[in-house]
Amino acid sequence: MMTFISRSRPDYIINGILVFAVLSFPITFLGELAALFQETYENMGTVYSPLLVKVLKDVVFVALILYLAIKTINRGNATRIKLFWLLVMATVIIPIVAQPSLTFSLFGLRWMLPLILTAFIIDFVDRTLLENVGKVVLFMYFLHFLTQLTEIVWMPPFFGTTILEITRAQGLFSIANSGAMFTVFSLYFAMFYSAQGRLRSFVLLTAPLSLVFVASGTGIILGIILYIFFWCWRTGSTRSSSVSGYFRVLIFFVLCFVPVVALVFLNEITGRGDDYVEISGGGRLFALLESLSNASWLSTVFGAATNTAVLAFNSGIVDDYGAFGSDSMFQSLVINLGLPLAFLFLMLPFISIALRKSEFIPRMSFLFIVVGAYSVTQIVEIFPLNLLFSVLLAYFSSSTKLIKPEKYGCSSFRRSAPIGDSRVLAGQ
Repeated sequence: MMTFISRSRPDYIINGILVFAVLSFPITFLGELAALFQETYENMGTVYSPLLVKVLKDVVFVALILYLAIKTINRGNATRIKLFWLLVMATVIIPIVAQPSLTFSLFGLRWMLPLILTAFIIDFVDRTLLENVGKVVLFMYFLHFLTQLTEIVWMPPFFGTTILEITRAQGLFSIANSGAMFTVFSLYFAMFYSAQGRLRSFVLLTAPLSLVFVASGTGIILGIILYIFFWCWRTGSTRSSSVSGYFRVLIFFVLCFVPVVALVFLNEITGRGDDYVEISGGGRLFALLESLSNASWLSTVFGAATNTAVLAFNSGIVDDYGAFGSDSMFQSLVINLGLPLAFLFLMLPFISIALRKSEFIPRMSFLFIVVGAYSVTQIVEIFPLNLLFSVLLAYFSSSTKLIKPEKYGCSSFRRSAPIGDSRVLAGQ
């Protein structure tokens, strides 16, 4: 694996906003967590935290987008991939104009903020920034895991129980799937964008337990896939003579069956009933197919298939019921944008990730995370997962290339550099 060469120093404002956002996200769920412990929690469609606290994440996104827009204008130029992303984002004007309700248009724009942020932050994200954010993510995972242990002991089993006959523990989040995806993102940062340290080791060792505690089938499958990719990445970069290339390939193909076996026995692994996979996976698939069959070429209900719309109706903010509870990002894209734009917005992140020519294993690992997140969550509305999603997607969409060592007069250049080494070689 070649060393990543940073082209510029990290922007301290971008870095500061991202770190602040990840550190402060638990306060946006304090009301929901308190309701769960006090047994006053009714359903996921009820808001328990103050509105001002919930608006924090919107302030973070808007502040970042405005700052990045100003920086892009001051630069006077942008890469082709960035211009393409911005052009695609501009097509949202079409469903906005077709939506007769201004309120729901605002809900839709809020839903779009992470993707808009991705377009603007492209070319401003490098490995150094990822590592700085990763440090904070790993620290928050430590608190997340401790919260899970607390929930197992004192919280009633509102979300059911696990195979261990204990409460499903969602950690710092109000929904179990969100807690599982945070563990997956933390594991990803620990594997690929974190230096050696106690926190990194803690995440690598305890993440399987965390996923079992939350009993999320998608989280468990993604966790297994990440560990397989991580094993390939480690064995491929160390050039171990004790493990031949053919033997590594054989082990890889054997390991590929592990997620399949886990999927077959997912009911037993999660302990959520004999029909869990059929109800959870089958229900989401049926809902998606139904949405596809009823979808139009031009959506006139932009913003309706969002968690914001559902929460606004339940809170009495909107009187007319136009909100639609969506089970996945795939479904919400179809309903909010219509078929052509849904296909465009669906393919955009996958094409961007696939076109990058470096960091194959981290890139493919993130691709699996995106597929899993799109399948079971509205990831663009889960804070701070939506922020981490935007930053990682922008990083892999960036036109930043690996710089050849000869350009800096380096006679020797190790292919396998230590994690965290993103220093510019020029002048050293």
